[in-house]
Amino acid sequence: MCGICGKVKFDRESPVSGTLLKAMADSIAHRGPDDEGFYISGQVGLGFRRLSIIDLAGGHQPLSNEDGTVWIVFNGEIYNYQELRQELLSKGHIFRTQTDTEVIVHLYEEFGDRCVEKLRGMFGFAIWDERQLKLLLARDRTGIKPLYYGVTDRSLVFGSEMKAILVDPEIKREILPSIVDRFLTFDYVAGDETLFKNIYKLPPGSLMVIQDGKSEIKQYWDLHFSPGNLTIESAEEQLLELLEESVRLHMISDVPVGFLLSGGVDSTAMLSLAARKTDKPISSYTVGFTNSGFADERPFARMAAEKYGSEHHEITISSKDFVDFMPGYVWHMEEPVCEPPAVALYYISKLARNYVKVLISGEGGDEAFGGPDNGNVGDITVWPPIRAPA
Repeated sequence: MCGICGKVKFDRESPVSGTLLKAMADSIAHRGPDDEGFYISGQVGLGFRRLSIIDLAGGHQPLSNEDGTVWIVFNGEIYNYQELRQELLSKGHIFRTQTDTEVIVHLYEEFGDRCVEKLRGMFGFAIWDERQLKLLLARDRTGIKPLYYGVTDRSLVFGSEMKAILVDPEIKREILPSIVDRFLTFDYVAGDETLFKNIYKLPPGSLMVIQDGKSEIKQYWDLHFSPGNLTIESAEEQLLELLEESVRLHMISDVPVGFLLSGGVDSTAMLSLAARKTDKPISSYTVGFTNSGFADERPFARMAAEKYGSEHHEITISSKDFVDFMPGYVWHMEEPVCEPPAVALYYISKLARNYVKVLISGEGGDEAFGGPDNGNVGDITVWPPIRAPA
């Protein structure tokens, strides 16, 4: 996880403040404790906070192309960057780093805004094209990585979190009662709106182009279903192949990787696939509760860890821990959410941070497979059932 932020002024004669940009980046320093960087050129400023995962020595951002006419700040990971890098090298592009970030820069040079269509991964990024005086914002297909923006008559401000946007005194902190009502009705804020007037989320699978004082949002991807004639057996085989490939790509890292492990179907499946495909040490992490009213996942997680040979770690939290973290929970989440398990996720991530920088989980299983949420962190029900890898 890294953090990006920036500002573009519609008046080309009005420069972006370096002091403001630094304050914006400082507000999201928790997203990237390893490094910071800035690029300011007249009407535009880009800020970055880094959590080093790939090319630890050469991955400083903002990062540019060969002649400094295209600049990027990027949060996320591109899983097919090695294949894209080879394609771009064959077209004559020159690389100075081993990062997936630089791949996006040269991909933009080659394909323009359509570069996003070639990316496989999770991302939120901003590209400044000095020649065209154009800012491009983009978000991954399913919106894994957050990207917010705020608009005034004079500028557009963006960030991985709303905190960075609210640092700018031009952005008014005005709550929208209609969105509060919507949240209380549905338990979440749908669409691109937030609780704040003039602060929005860039929709998943979308990009925004800001040029000549105008902005336009374009959707570049959507989910489509097409009829097929797969048997249960062939669908099962195809699914396992996709899961194996996904786990393998997610484990590309220059730092240790661990697993959030509940002992449920999804997280255990991810761990088993990883154990089959790597000879690197694997660690796993589980949270438990002192209150006996909560389901205790630890015995099942221990069984899975023992079977697949992961170095296992546990943390236990109490109701007091839960209450004590609530202010921090609100501060980090920014938008209101009805997800108490996020508190447990914070504590287990805090534990894992002592050992690894990258965590893989089975989150999203409910959404992908239509399984009911049984209240446990990460458990899903899959139908039709999948035979677990041996």
